[in-house]
Amino acid sequence: MRQKDVEKNALRMARKIHKIIEQGKIGIIGGTVKEKNKETNNVIRLSDRCLFGKDGSSEQGFCNKNVHFGLNPLDIQEFDIPFCFPIENLQKILSDISYASGLSVANPVVRLLMYQVLLENLYTCTLRDLEHVSRLPVFIWVEPETPIEMLSVSIEDFRVREVRPSWCLRLSSMAKKCDYFTRTKDGYHAKLSPDKIDKYLSNIALSYATGEEWHGDFATIIVTKNPLDESKKIVAAGGNHWLGTLGANAVINLVTKIPEKGIIFRNTVESMAWLGEVIEKQNLENYQVMISVTYRIGLDGKKEIDVYITGVFALPS
Repeated sequence: MRQKDVEKNALRMARKIHKIIEQGKIGIIGGTVKEKNKETNNVIRLSDRCLFGKDGSSEQGFCNKNVHFGLNPLDIQEFDIPFCFPIENLQKILSDISYASGLSVANPVVRLLMYQVLLENLYTCTLRDLEHVSRLPVFIWVEPETPIEMLSVSIEDFRVREVRPSWCLRLSSMAKKCDYFTRTKDGYHAKLSPDKIDKYLSNIALSYATGEEWHGDFATIIVTKNPLDESKKIVAAGGNHWLGTLGANAVINLVTKIPEKGIIFRNTVESMAWLGEVIEKQNLENYQVMISVTYRIGLDGKKEIDVYITGVFALPS
């Protein structure tokens, strides 16, 4: 495909995602912590705020500030959900939420998107309660070495614990029930048979990999129905760690560089163009995108982040 066509297809797909995000105009960020009877702690990573800050006046919106010239910056309101935010207040705004950044279980909206949990049990449920009730083919989960007693801690209380588990992406039983489209060697796509999904996606469960000059992470973008208002949709983007969250958000805005951070992005435009081909050819309305994100620091000190969409699951309509 010619570069001109690649960029055209990428812009068309990015605009579809932007349109969904801007329909609700409220974005929820992951990782918010509020200790009991204390002020909110400012622990929100900049990667979680990547698509906020339309005017680019602060670091909070560095992906929005460096959006592709063919796109407009996203105009969404950041909304902070503190520890044990009243359920009735959350219910009032849920139909207006169209974006969630970060996959942390500290984000109640992410819990609703990823797990089949009742709203009234949103704060009391434990990981043990949610292990086998995923709404998605791939969901956020604790790393294998996590102490077993943590599985019985209410998820909301993870916010106020001094020691919290590390996370990874894990396949659910739903993965083999959903069509999965992956890249072919010639750059097109093909549907993977159910018996090959486990083997092909086994590395998704790997967490943050570290080398002397590189880091690697896995991320996902979810486009699905609002669990409490199926006439509307929500976009969620995030990874196991900050790198995956940054990469997932950067590809939504087709970011190619963040000069103020000295970072160059590779494959954001090409990956979004490939995704657009799959979504259009397969007529997908709801889907989960799988992404590999690699961060390298060269000998010359240059920072490069490669964002590579590896495949996409079709979700039930």
